[in-house]
Amino acid sequence: MWRTIHVWWSCVLGPSLYSVPLIATFQSMEYNPNFLESASNCAIKMFQITVGVIKWTVLFWSPWAFRNLKLYDSFFEFSRLVAVTFTIYFSALLLRGTGRFCNHTYQEFMALFLESKKTINEETVNKLTLYTFSSPWPVHFDVRQLPSISLKPKKTTPKRISDVPALFMPLIWIIAHTIGIRMTYVGCTWILNSFTFKARLDARSRLQMKYNIQRIGLLTREGEFVEAFYADRRIKSGSKSISLEQNDLNREILVLCCEGNGGYPEIGTPWVPLERGYSVLGWNHPGFGESTGLPFPEKEQNAVEACFLFAVHRLRFQPSQIFVLGWSIGGYTASWIAMNYPDIAGLVLDATFDNIDELSRRVAPSIFDPVLESVVKMYLDLNNLSHVINYDGPVLIIRRSDDEVISTGDDHSRATNRGNHLLIGLLKHRFPYLMTVENESILNAYLSLSAEEQRNTFNELDYNPEEYGELVANFLKVEALEKQIESMPLYPSKLGKEITESDVQRNILFYLVSKYFVESPGSHCTPLAGKYLQPPWSPLTPSFSESSETDIDCKIVD
Repeated sequence: MWRTIHVWWSCVLGPSLYSVPLIATFQSMEYNPNFLESASNCAIKMFQITVGVIKWTVLFWSPWAFRNLKLYDSFFEFSRLVAVTFTIYFSALLLRGTGRFCNHTYQEFMALFLESKKTINEETVNKLTLYTFSSPWPVHFDVRQLPSISLKPKKTTPKRISDVPALFMPLIWIIAHTIGIRMTYVGCTWILNSFTFKARLDARSRLQMKYNIQRIGLLTREGEFVEAFYADRRIKSGSKSISLEQNDLNREILVLCCEGNGGYPEIGTPWVPLERGYSVLGWNHPGFGESTGLPFPEKEQNAVEACFLFAVHRLRFQPSQIFVLGWSIGGYTASWIAMNYPDIAGLVLDATFDNIDELSRRVAPSIFDPVLESVVKMYLDLNNLSHVINYDGPVLIIRRSDDEVISTGDDHSRATNRGNHLLIGLLKHRFPYLMTVENESILNAYLSLSAEEQRNTFNELDYNPEEYGELVANFLKVEALEKQIESMPLYPSKLGKEITESDVQRNILFYLVSKYFVESPGSHCTPLAGKYLQPPWSPLTPSFSESSETDIDCKIVD
């Protein structure tokens, strides 16, 4: 009796089921709820939509409410309406649970779900992955259960101070926590989550069939839930079809993927490294998919840290086997991990920026600039450059040729792409003797040119940067050895300090640019061609950096 009640109550509180596995295959079919569950679901969704509309229109109806609810009759009628509404809502929840309880398919799923809560292992994960359902997904890894020695204190960058008077601070807080965070990370909105839902389910099914990708649940330092997906290519997964010949080295490398502000791992960046044969770990930002919370910087840091620690402590990848890929706004979490865990193999930043100060000014008239500046400084300070200059490891910056999102000019030109500022800031920190005022001006002009124009410029000036590759590598290796003995950071470097010839300085600078920077054709959201995804260059580990340089174009989605 009690067991039956427990199962029924679990059905009431359990997750929504979207697809179920076909017998003895990796394929899924859509879950078919009975009439009772379907009708109850409609009522529950209507209630949730209504609550959402009320919440987002509070500024319009609250004056009327404060004026009229002072009257006893109005207050009594309002209270009765609220009581009836919530009674209907909770009744719908109970009826939906009853409908699920009477559905044999849901009961089978619930039995597996309850079993996973008792003991979570690889076999249970494999079975659960064949189902598609909402949270609560069983937790596979809890950061808080790690020994304290495994949790490093976070490195921080200097906080910026807002000049707005204290009187306006509550308004700044409200803007940041309502419109601000949702405009910055549009993927956390109900609209985009719902709009992409079907595409994500279809892509998830393809990932499962092709790469045996696993869906997992992680908990951060603060107990927030992170929905993540991984494919460990080191183990033969039984994948039916892999489009590229497997490279043993690639299989041993894990790519930790950080998505953009409207990206989800099922339909985003993981497809490229998967096609290249890498092991992959992708995750949803807070508020995206089934991840909980909102993607403010500290929540973002905790989420990506949970993924990294899962890869190290549960999947047993060494930090030196992990390189981090950040696309667009995902460059923030990618660069943060690099700064805090500098032993990673490298950092790849695709179509990203130095900070969002200038980008934020594009979303509203200039009269609101002081407000936007305060919101960014206090709550949304996504300063990728401050992270990158605190990381001495290998870095590759990929710029899109026609990026309409992170370019500040109306014509989306290369000259106004914020990726240029990220590259220049990195080079100024690492090679200050090469980045003179004149050389910086020349580099800015160079970055505004197309690839063909750049080649023509080199021919006209008789520049051949590749000739200086050996000189650069030898100098940096010797310098690194000396600094290691003296326990000094690798950068800033003294490269170029003793060189007086400006043409030699510029050849060396352009050689470094060719190693730190590459341009990929297309717009901000154009799928990245596989040949541009390669481990970043480092003069200290040439064999690793050069091992995966192949010219294979990969298609991200079918």
